[in-house]
Amino acid sequence: MTGTISAGRVGEQSSPGVNQTYAIKWQTRLPTAWNGRFVHVGGGGTDGSVPATTSRLSDGYVMAADDSGHDNNANNDPLAAGTGTFGTDPQARVDFAYSAIDRTQQVAKGLIQLYYAEPQQYAYFEGCSMGGREAMMVTQRLPTAFDGVVVGDPAFKFASMLTHAIYNSQVLGSLASSMGILSRNGLPLVNNTYTNQDLQLISKAVLDACDALDGLADGIVNKPLQCTSGLVYPRLDALQCTGTKTATCLSAPQIDAFKKIYEGPVTPSGSRPYYPWMWDPGIAGCTSAVDCNTPQPRISQRGGAVGSSGSSRPIWRLQRTRLGLHQQPRWCRSDRDRSDTADSSRQRQQRGRDGDADGLQPRSVDRVVAWHVGQVPCFGLRLAGDNDGYAGAFREPRGQGRHLAATDGRSVLADGNGRLV
Repeated sequence: MTGTISAGRVGEQSSPGVNQTYAIKWQTRLPTAWNGRFVHVGGGGTDGSVPATTSRLSDGYVMAADDSGHDNNANNDPLAAGTGTFGTDPQARVDFAYSAIDRTQQVAKGLIQLYYAEPQQYAYFEGCSMGGREAMMVTQRLPTAFDGVVVGDPAFKFASMLTHAIYNSQVLGSLASSMGILSRNGLPLVNNTYTNQDLQLISKAVLDACDALDGLADGIVNKPLQCTSGLVYPRLDALQCTGTKTATCLSAPQIDAFKKIYEGPVTPSGSRPYYPWMWDPGIAGCTSAVDCNTPQPRISQRGGAVGSSGSSRPIWRLQRTRLGLHQQPRWCRSDRDRSDTADSSRQRQQRGRDGDADGLQPRSVDRVVAWHVGQVPCFGLRLAGDNDGYAGAFREPRGQGRHLAATDGRSVLADGNGRLV
């Protein structure tokens, strides 16, 4: 079943003379053999489309999802950051932040009551990436709406994260300029600084340095915290070309740029505005020693580039999300630069009441499960009071290097009986 909420709402002009019309599109599936449980699925990226609602249907779950109040096809103004166009409209930002989820879950629960003549026994929210941000958001803004939450790869702290992205762009821009890789307008083409073959060489270097740290050479870096730059750098340095650049070696500037990206930006005071990357062979999109050592004769859609840019400015400039999942400074970073502590009403839209999970109400989410591909050891859930049995964080090594989308199917952390494990 599909529908719209606030259909035809006319928003702010996204650019002079360009009108935008918004609606919250939703979808709900009601299985004949219902198990009494309801799952709301989070989105991904900047949302803008309704995620799939089939992953748990065969197990008897009612499933619902929404597009967060904007349509990537309809609300797409090239002069207003394309699919980030909705960021120019105040109500669209609120819908994206939390309101679309709230209104959709109310509709879904109303349909449950009408169709089954009884309410759900348990309601869950499950999401990854932007859906992970949404999952942590509901623990605070909608504490009575869901009994359990599964949080995957949550997208947090965008303002600080974009600082790192801008830094990456500067590093790669300098590299592209030094390599003479420029557009017809003289702009550096950062997406052509590393080919697929280059990234596969780096991936193999990471594997050679860290694969066996857990005692098993299986193409997975299963001890990421032990995979330090001190181990990886010698492997990278060994890849430096002794003569002309070829597909089997890296230039000195390429190696230097890659090290800078993984070290991350440092402020004049010596602190880091965002967390350093962990060494991950998934940078090449391959997961085994054989695959990573097999050069491919093509360049990917983005030129085989290291990711360097964030998303659209109208959204990211207003967000700074701190929703209860905190990276621990004792092993992930030095003290954070305090220059990003300023907050605004727009930024607060994306997060919970106070940025930590201690804003939970007396009747609130009963269980929070957080997972992150490869990097969960750097995360911890900060909750008020006695949280024994309430929250847990897990690492998903099988997805090494792969950031899951909202439509990738079921989480491994909730079983077919609806128990969050």
